[in-house]
Amino acid sequence: MTTAPHEERRAASELSAARPAIGLLTHGAGDPNNSTIWSGVADFARQNGLNLICFPGKPLRSSTEFEAQSNVVFDLVNTGTLAGLVIWLAGLAHRADLGEIRQFCERYKPLPIVTVGTLLEGIPGVLVDNYHGMRNVVTHMIETHGHSRIVFIRGPEHHQEAEQRYRAYLDLINRGVGPHDP
Repeated sequence: MTTAPHEERRAASELSAARPAIGLLTHGAGDPNNSTIWSGVADFARQNGLNLICFPGKPLRSSTEFEAQSNVVFDLVNTGTLAGLVIWLAGLAHRADLGEIRQFCERYKPLPIVTVGTLLEGIPGVLVDNYHGMRNVVTHMIETHGHSRIVFIRGPEHHQEAEQRYRAYLDLINRGVGPHDP
């Protein structure tokens, strides 16, 4: 038996009223970091009696046309049935500039939004301490394993987290702590 679209919307609305839902906009399921983000948001939702709906897309400015088509999933976000939205921008904003990222987030207003991985003025966000994390990794390679020539693969330009990791690496080089360009 199939249900009419209006019955499905009514059922979704009733579910939302009984137990609020939050949405998670993220880079597709194949990204290993995605499981960590998913686990954290799912734990929060469970502890706070919330449903969680995941919208797994691809980078906002994907260079692959097929990948870009995946982002129609973001059009399914229903601001009328969600109580809030978590947007993992670190996985979505690889090639997008801050203006595009802000425009993407603002399309979901008036929902409360929290970003993960990229900070935008006026929108609460959560960041990983990439600077000290990278610094600790490189220092460990030098002090514990005795490596002195460490190669760094930078990551996307203008990506806040990638830039923080690169800055930590350069700071160690400039202080003569150990790693050197090959």
